[in-house]
Amino acid sequence: METSSIVRAVKRAGIVAFGAAMVTAGLAAPAMADRDGSFNAGSDFAVSQHTNYGGYIYDRALNQEGNYGPLYFVNSNLHVGDNASSSRNGRSVRIYGYVDSWCGGATVTHLPYGQVSGSVSWGYTALGWANDRFSSHSSATSC
Repeated sequence: METSSIVRAVKRAGIVAFGAAMVTAGLAAPAMADRDGSFNAGSDFAVSQHTNYGGYIYDRALNQEGNYGPLYFVNSNLHVGDNASSSRNGRSVRIYGYVDSWCGGATVTHLPYGQVSGSVSWGYTALGWANDRFSSHSSATSC
């Protein structure tokens, strides 16, 4: 084999190996998609249509959503505002669920993902008094 042929063969092999490594790296990392209709621990704050996280889901990888009113649960024609019956915080910050738009009214506190302290948790299988009343959420005490 000529030197130039060997160099070309090595370059091709390197490109193929690099491409394979990139594909493998892409498959190894879990997707954390915003508003994909599933709860992604580590990135999402999500509300579910029914208790026990059932029914349609609305998930956001943002610390704030000021008005659920015009928003729909993923893959549905049901508005999120005043239709959530359970909620989960997959984020690493405290999130407050509000019963009024623009972070107003009474709140339900969601601790950072995985934390529980007394009756305050990162996830609520049922929202109790706040059932079907959530209208916004934020990591701050105001929007």
